[in-house]
Amino acid sequence: MNWIKKHLIKIGLALIVVGFIYEIVFAGVPYQDPTEEMVIRYNRNELISITIMQIGLAALVAGILVKVFSKKRKNVY
Repeated sequence: MNWIKKHLIKIGLALIVVGFIYEIVFAGVPYQDPTEEMVIRYNRNELISITIMQIGLAALVAGILVKVFSKKRKNVY
């Protein structure tokens, strides 16, 4: 558990970067005149990349909150 507290911000940032790279590589720019299959594939890949970035953002915020409150606790005692 202590290891997770120390590296949660790094994990969050890494997930945001991975989601961004996934979006560039797999989703990319939307097609101009796509078939229905291409639209479905694009939407699926876009949803995956957004989900990865949202999880990364949640981990980043959680890591920042853990750091702020754990430092606050140390100063009080």
